Amino acid sequence: MCAGLLASALLTAQSAIAQSLFDLAVRGTSCNVLSDGSLFCKYQVGKDLEFSITSVGQSDTGISFLRSNINGDYFARYGVMHGCIIVERGMTAPKRKSPEDDYAFVSPKTGQVYKSWQECQAVPK
Repeated sequence: MCAGLLASALLTAQSAIAQSLFDLAVRGTSCNVLSDGSLFCKYQVGKDLEFSITSVGQSDTGISFLRSNINGDYFARYGVMHGCIIVERGMTAPKRKSPEDDYAFVSPKTGQVYKSWQECQAVPK
């Protein structure tokens, strides 16, 4: 039984390493249209990051950081220059796949996840 648990833990750790941060952010995205017609998106990445965007793409868009811990596996912050949410690896995150895999970017204009801030910023208003 212990061997099975150990093997399961190793497979989980290996699959986390195999997944890019972009892929993790995309998989952790869920969006719903609310009764007023606005789009609400929630993002869960790892165990330590959870945030939401209310009224995606509207003039009253709101970003809520529900959990974000730099000392945990993942955390997020807002980039004023490009207007996107930056998803990053925390202190306990699995190792990155490549140097390009340090970040994922989420647009409050579309609710979508992008691989670079340039792609995220280029989204039309």
